[in-house]
Order: sequence, then C-alpha cells, then structure tokens
Amino acid sequence: MPQTADDRYPATERTQVRRKADRATYDKTTIHAILDEALTCTVAIVKNGYPHCQPMIPLRDGERIVLHGAGDNALLAHLADGAECCISVSLIDGLHLGQTIPDHSFDYRSAIIYGSGAEILGRYEKLACLEKVFAHIVPDRWREMDPVDSAYLDYVRVIAIPLAECVTKINAGPVDADDPIKAAAIWAGRVPLRLSIGEPEPAIGCTAPLPDYIRRYPERGL
Repeated sequence: MPQTADDRYPATERTQVRRKADRATYDKTTIHAILDEALTCTVAIVKNGYPHCQPMIPLRDGERIVLHGAGDNALLAHLADGAECCISVSLIDGLHLGQTIPDHSFDYRSAIIYGSGAEILGRYEKLACLEKVFAHIVPDRWREMDPVDSAYLDYVRVIAIPLAECVTKINAGPVDADDPIKAAAIWAGRVPLRLSIGEPEPAIGCTAPLPDYIRRYPERGL
C-alpha cells in the first residue's frame, strides 16, 4: 500500500537532508521505532546566546516526546519558557569496515527532532508520563514501587515536545569489496554491535529475590 502524507512527517528547511539523501526518511513508523528503542538522547538549546546540550531520557508518547528532570534543571526551565530545541538520537548497529579509509563508517539509525514544547502541569498527566518513562526503561517496575509522593511530583518537571519536524537517517547493508586485489589482502566487512545486558547485581544488603521482569529484561531486544 503506498504511503500517504499522514504516514510521513513533512520535510522542512531544517530537516531536508542534502548529503546522502538516499539514507533519509520521514516515515513515521521508522522514526517511532528508533525513538522507542533509544534509552538516551541529546537535547540542545541556545541559552544566553551560547549553545548548550544535555543527555536525557526520551519517551515517545504518541506524537510527542516527553522529557523529565529536576525542577531546577536549567535546560528544562528554558523549554518550559517556550524555547526551541533540537533532539538527537543515535543507535549504532555495527562497524562498517571498507577497503579504503573513506569507506569506513558506522551502521547506524539516527533521528533529529526540532520543536518547542510545553510543560505538563496537571498532576494526573504528569504522573502518567512518569509511569510511561519507567515502562520504557524497565517494564513492570513501577507497580512494585511505593506511590510517588506529592513533594516529588511537585519537584519534577515534565516537558512534552510534539513530533512535527523530524527526520531519520539510516546507514545499513553489506560492505562492498569491489577491488579484487584489496579483497585478497585486506579484510573488509561489517562488525555488528549491540548493547549487552549483563548479570544483575543486587544492592548491598538486598535480600529480595530477583523479580521476573528483570529476568525477562533481555527480551526487550537490546
């Protein structure tokens, strides 16, 4: 079935990819999948005339990205005042080792989002967003915790930024070894990379059994 305008984000002056444009896509399903897999992102703003960026946890909640942090976080305060930001997500899938120096690269999936958001002030929506953040990182953990107290809920700041101006760029596929002389002398190819999930390490003094949702954690496919 052919894509429609509703299946893609519109290309803008900021998201139009010009170098190796064949690697770019504005497909919503592709961009959503990258954001759903990412555990970290970089959020960049201009503050007091200077560039400023910070790593944060991205949560895709439908057609918006939700960020959260300390109530006195300067970057979040800037966003709460209506400042624009650029959010960058990169997933590295492998080393791309070619036959020459310029042919070396990463296999990657990346996404860039531009926009400005608004602070979520409603207590119910705020709490729901925080629960979704937990579910994004460690599913089922939230229900085991004590309820969030009102002091923490008042302190934490939550910002939602609409997914309206975004693009993804992907490099994947086999490595070409088209020079037969080099192919016989220099190894070329792809080295897959992925996040590794290690053995859980209990906190000092913790005697509780390891919960099933931690045992199942590798199923999230990291």
